[in-house]
Amino acid sequence: MLAAAEPIQSLDGVRFPDDTRPGTVVEALVFYQDGGRPCPLVVFSHDLGRSRAAYWWLGQAWARAGYAVVFPTHAGSDRAVVEGRRPLAAREALMTVAADPGVWRSRPADLLAVIDHLDRLEEQAVALRGRLLRGSIGVAGHSFGACTAQMLAGMEPLIDGRRQGLWREQVVACVALSPFGLGAGIDPEALSKVKIPTLLVAGGHDEQPAGRETPAHDPAWRLEGFALLPAGQAWLIRIAEAHHFTFSNGGWGPRVDARHTALVAASTTAFWDRFLRQQPEADPLAVPADLATGQRR
Repeated sequence: MLAAAEPIQSLDGVRFPDDTRPGTVVEALVFYQDGGRPCPLVVFSHDLGRSRAAYWWLGQAWARAGYAVVFPTHAGSDRAVVEGRRPLAAREALMTVAADPGVWRSRPADLLAVIDHLDRLEEQAVALRGRLLRGSIGVAGHSFGACTAQMLAGMEPLIDGRRQGLWREQVVACVALSPFGLGAGIDPEALSKVKIPTLLVAGGHDEQPAGRETPAHDPAWRLEGFALLPAGQAWLIRIAEAHHFTFSNGGWGPRVDARHTALVAASTTAFWDRFLRQQPEADPLAVPADLATGQRR
């Protein structure tokens, strides 16, 4: 670990071009720690209707552990979709965006724009020059963002009848917070394509809708992917009393229990340590028994 005294830095408005979409620039918020130690990279996908700033608490926690963390904005499925709308209109707008195949394609492309242009990150965050471990990248996300991250882990959902997967060799681990279960193009075959260790983290009170066709879900829906991931790649933490907005540290839902966010930060950091830093002694499933359960397969 880096010394606790090393300050956490944040840099907003870092810009990444996308070679596959001429004229497109992906803007991001970046957290990192000063010092000379090499930094594995984590790229995080925000939930539908959220912003790159919503997950600052994870950015700080992971940066404190020595990771460079990039939170890109998914233009067209970010907070701008709901701002200024009344609740019912905001919900309808979110459901419309969630059903748009173009959004399912553009979101992972945003993450790839970051991964493919790390030189731009080093140009704009000077303290990271020469420190990024480009072959040790983690992807993570919350809800719709978890789907986005899982596509870079090898998941191949059906989009307009065609499977789309975007795994890159340098992406070696994935964290999916409140992931989608089956539906919306995600089927057992899509999940069977995952190529890297994936940690699913879900709440026992997460009944948040995930699309127009499924206005509400039993919390067990968020766990469905665990049994369908390839054997040896699947990790799961279930936080009994957590809800959907635990993972964005509040927002539109009930009050967040600080013990839950601390658990998420600690367990995901251990997962990164295990797979991005190759520390086999790191145990993501060492969770307080009164708050959560963990398992792997």
